[in-house]
Amino acid sequence: MPLDTVDSTYHLYRAALTSTPIERPKTWRYDASLIDFNDYALPLYIHKSSVDSLPHLGDTLLIYAQPRARMFARHWTLYGANQTPWWRTPRGWQQRLEQRYAELGILGQELGTLSALTLGYREDLDQDIRRAFSAAGAMHVLAVSGLHTGILMTVLIMMVTLCGRIKPLYHETGKQVAQGLIVIAMLACYAYITGGSPSIIRSVIMASLFVLASMVHRPSSILNIIFAAAFIILVIHPADLFSISFQLSFAAVIAIVLFGEGWSAIMPTIHFARPFRWCYPIYYYVYALIGMSLAAQIGTMPITLHYFGQMSNYFLLTNLIVIPLAWCMMVGGVATLTIGWWTPIGKLLAWVLNGMTWLMNTSVQWLESLPGSTTQLSISQLAISNNQLSISQLSISNNQLSISNIQYPIILLLISLLLLLAWKYLTTQRLKWKY
Repeated sequence: MPLDTVDSTYHLYRAALTSTPIERPKTWRYDASLIDFNDYALPLYIHKSSVDSLPHLGDTLLIYAQPRARMFARHWTLYGANQTPWWRTPRGWQQRLEQRYAELGILGQELGTLSALTLGYREDLDQDIRRAFSAAGAMHVLAVSGLHTGILMTVLIMMVTLCGRIKPLYHETGKQVAQGLIVIAMLACYAYITGGSPSIIRSVIMASLFVLASMVHRPSSILNIIFAAAFIILVIHPADLFSISFQLSFAAVIAIVLFGEGWSAIMPTIHFARPFRWCYPIYYYVYALIGMSLAAQIGTMPITLHYFGQMSNYFLLTNLIVIPLAWCMMVGGVATLTIGWWTPIGKLLAWVLNGMTWLMNTSVQWLESLPGSTTQLSISQLAISNNQLSISQLSISNNQLSISNIQYPIILLLISLLLLLAWKYLTTQRLKWKY
C-alpha cells in the first residue's frame, strides 16, 4: 500500500540500507528502501545519540519512526546484517567520492552542486539550487550526459597521449589499441560510478564506437553511431524508450547533428585587426555554442514542455556561462579526485573548485531572478484524426501560454526534427547557389 496512506503515528518498519552513511551535524544519513512497502525508496536519518556502532550498506534495520518522505528513526535495531563493500555499488562510489570532496573543504550548496555535476549524485543538491537551475535552463549540466563524457574523454586522451607527446589513436597499432582500450575502460567505469542513466550510457557507447572506429582506421558516421547506441540501449532495456532521460538525450544530440552542419556553413566571416587576432578562437567557440544551444532547445522543447510545463527564456545566456564553468569543474573534479591525495595540492584544487562552483550557483540564481526568466507552457489536448493535427483548449492569460496534458509529445518532436532537416537542406542549397 502507498506510504502516504499510513497513519502519521509512529510505527515499526523494516528498512534495507542501500548506501553508505553520510555524516550530518546531528544525524547519519542513509538511502533506504522499506521492505514492507514494495521497497519504497527514501532517505533515512539516524540520530548520532542512538548510534553505538554504525550499520553498513546492505544491512536491514527495524526502525521506529513516522511515515514521512524523509524518515527520522527515533529508535532502531539491527534486523539483518549484510556486509556489502561500498565499492560494489554505484551509490557507494558516489558517496565515498563525495566524502573526499567534503574532507578537502567543499561543503554546503557547493558540495551538492559539484557532486551532481561530476558524479551524478543529486541527493544532496539543495532544493533552491535545483529550482534555480531548472528555471534558468541549466539542469542539463547537472544531468551527467554527453557534455560530461566529452570532457572526460578529452582529458583521458590527453593523459594517455601525454598531452600530444605520443601520437593518439591513429599511429602505431600497438599504442593505438592500448590507448583506445584505456579510454573505453575508463569511460565505462565512469558510467558505472554515475549510476548508468540512459544519457550517460548513450554518450559512453557513442564515444566508445568512435574510438573503436579510429582504432580500426574506419570512417565513422555520427548518425549511425547515435542509432547504434539507441539500439544497444533498447535491446538491453526496452523500457528506457519511455524514460525522460532517454528521450531528452537522443532528441538533443540528433538535433545538434542535424543543425550543426548548416549553422557552421552560414557563420559570418569577421576580420579582426592584428592586435585582436586572439579573439578568433573565442568567436568560433561562442558561435558554435550558440548553435548547439539553439539546436538542443529546438529538439528537446516538445518533451520539456510535456513533462515540465515550462521553458527558459535565457537559455542562450545560461549556456554561455555554465558550459565553460562545467568544463573547468569537470577537469578540476578529475584532478582533485586523482591527485588530491597529496593534501596541499588537494586543498588548493578544492579551493579553486569550490570557487568555480560558487560562481556557477550564483550565476544561475541571478539568471533565475531576471524578469521573465521562464514561460509556463502546458498542452491540454492533442488530437489526431482524419490525417489532421489539431490542438484544442489553448488559452492565453497574463502573457503566459497554457497548454497541459499532452497526449502525443512525439508528434511535436517529429515536427521539430522535420524543421531541422528543412534547415539543413536550405543551408546546403544556399552553399550550392553561392558557388
